[in-house]
Amino acid sequence: MTPARLLEDGVLNVSAQAIGGLASLVTIPLFLGGAGSETYGLWLTGMTATGLVLSVDLGAGAAVTRLVARGGLEFGSVRAMCGGAALMLGALGVAVSIVLVLSAGVLARALSVAPAVARQAPQILGAVALTMLADQQLSLCRSALRGAKRFRLVSTLALGLAVARVSGFGALVAVAAPPVWYGAWHAMASVGAAVVGWILAIRQMPVAAGSTLSPMSAWRHFPLAFGLRSQLLSLAIHLCWEPAGVIASLAGSATAAVTWHVGSRLPLALTMISWPMAESLFPSAARDPPRAAQIAVWCARWTLMLVLPTSFVIGFVAPELLSVWLGSVPDGAVDVLRLMSFAVVVDALGVSALQVAWGLGAVQGIMIIMSAAAAGNLFLGALVVPRVGVVGAATVTAGCIIVSSAAVVCLFARLVHISPLALFHGAVRGLAAPVLLSAALAISAWWWACSWGMAGIALTSLAAALPFAATGAIEWRRGGREL
Repeated sequence: MTPARLLEDGVLNVSAQAIGGLASLVTIPLFLGGAGSETYGLWLTGMTATGLVLSVDLGAGAAVTRLVARGGLEFGSVRAMCGGAALMLGALGVAVSIVLVLSAGVLARALSVAPAVARQAPQILGAVALTMLADQQLSLCRSALRGAKRFRLVSTLALGLAVARVSGFGALVAVAAPPVWYGAWHAMASVGAAVVGWILAIRQMPVAAGSTLSPMSAWRHFPLAFGLRSQLLSLAIHLCWEPAGVIASLAGSATAAVTWHVGSRLPLALTMISWPMAESLFPSAARDPPRAAQIAVWCARWTLMLVLPTSFVIGFVAPELLSVWLGSVPDGAVDVLRLMSFAVVVDALGVSALQVAWGLGAVQGIMIIMSAAAAGNLFLGALVVPRVGVVGAATVTAGCIIVSSAAVVCLFARLVHISPLALFHGAVRGLAAPVLLSAALAISAWWWACSWGMAGIALTSLAAALPFAATGAIEWRRGGREL
């Protein structure tokens, strides 16, 4: 295992998620423009409802990733175990799909769609059900490929699905296809990607000699405890980051909800770099526990170098950035942006330790820490929003993230028998000079180009990134290939 391979895995994992997001920027207007707002609204409602239910997957994704990474030593046949997980989730998906299609008329009346759209509701929601079933299986086979450290295949699958959806929607718009065809094509593209994904995943899985397990019986040996804890951990992580806007809405303040959404979008977008980078360490830790500490320190350092300059810039030029982006900036949005930017930087140090400890199987301790942080975030947020506003809720969220990151690092340090300060020192060693130089260059660039609007912000970002880019290049040449 080399730094080059770990960095490649992280970049490919980031790109796989970025491709889907970029593709949606193209497919959404095509779908909306071609199918019409009522058809698209019915589609979105069905996707949201089924997505919420099917998100309860018993932690199958994390369990499959760890199972494949460890070679299935505990369970005999990796193929059979993954097949059992696929059958288990497929049964849940079929049940949800049947309920969704049978409730088509009720949902169409609730949304008050036109009669022509209501008549097509069963076909539209049938396409939704097929899409969700296929996407569920595609997510599981991606987990298997991540466990096998085939991140290039994961990225290729994401690219192929994006190209298929964009090109298909473009063709449907060109021929003025009926609205229901858009949902049908969306579903067929997902089915094709899932079939190809499972074919690729199965080829990466070893078959245990003499194993008598079949997919029908293997689900009984599924690591349910690990899966359930992983499910709860994923929910707790989500509740550590997102609830401030929901709390503001429930408190009856739509303006506060908008303030949170606007101020937190850019910092949360940075987690689309730090979290996928760290997620790529999960199978590496499961495969190679003795080097878990080195893997975590290496990733924390590189993630910090990627996230820190951008976080500094968006916090430093926050008023001008939001003004250029939105025109009119909601009160408090600047403070929310700065608070969450700082939280993202601290989280960059903790997320690597979290994913490596998760890969080592220490999910219970992490789950307890993140659940406590999520509960504190919800409780304290509900207290401060009516009194202080959404900026107080953002302060609570940032504080919970910082405290939970420190606690996870301490847990991980104890797990691998080293000092938390040693982990911190390894991640930040030698970065004082790049940090100071980056700040000086960014401030100078902004002083010179502050009147240039978005071009000035881009120049400031580039100036801030240069010292870290140079540091990364030097370390790469001097650091050797092995961890």
